[in-house]
Amino acid sequence: MNILLGISSGIAIYKAVDLASKIRKEGWNLKVIMTENATKLISPIVFSSVGNCEVFTDTYEIERGWIIHTEVSKWADVLLIAPATANTIAKLAHGFADNLLTTTALAFNKPTKIIVPTMNSRMYENDMTIENIEKLKQHGWQIVEPEAGHLACGEVGKGRYPEN
Repeated sequence: MNILLGISSGIAIYKAVDLASKIRKEGWNLKVIMTENATKLISPIVFSSVGNCEVFTDTYEIERGWIIHTEVSKWADVLLIAPATANTIAKLAHGFADNLLTTTALAFNKPTKIIVPTMNSRMYENDMTIENIEKLKQHGWQIVEPEAGHLACGEVGKGRYPEN
């Protein structure tokens, strides 16, 4: 199975490293796309090393004579975005394609699209975020609900990256 892991810039990004490791331990093929802001929180080298995989960060980079977002979206059987920030969720819900992750998601036309929202509970419970998540569900996205508990900001509420 070919899994494309999309990573946006939430503080829970460090948990995506463990996810990449678990994917590889299952014997699945992995490629990673990171948003530019995600690369400011953690180096792509971490995912490349832990996941033993290619990591893409630049929409306009031409690799091996092919266009990344179209080729990688064809390669993947599953598109998994974890963590998914409110910003990335809003872009996906409205069809914005302004970075490599959102451009690739728009080009991905297979049925298994999974998103893991992680953010402050006030952001998660905001009407706009709720509407955007509902819109993604209507377009076939599976949502892995965040957990409730202590958040990175010191607050308690729903928005934590799930433990499993």
